[in-house]
Amino acid sequence: MPSTAAPTAAPRAQAELRSRGRRINRKRVTRLTRIHHVVGRHLRRTKRTTIADQRAQK
Repeated sequence: MPSTAAPTAAPRAQAELRSRGRRINRKRVTRLTRIHHVVGRHLRRTKRTTIADQRAQK
């Protein structure tokens, strides 16, 4: 039984295939990515808003 908590790469993979002209079912892409252990990437990085001044007195 697949875990619903694990991120999948299926939506991004399907979008890439569609942009290359390949029409493929979303469920098939999901199944194949699960079989081949392909997981989604988290592309967003945390934004660092404050950078401490190393020369500042403590």
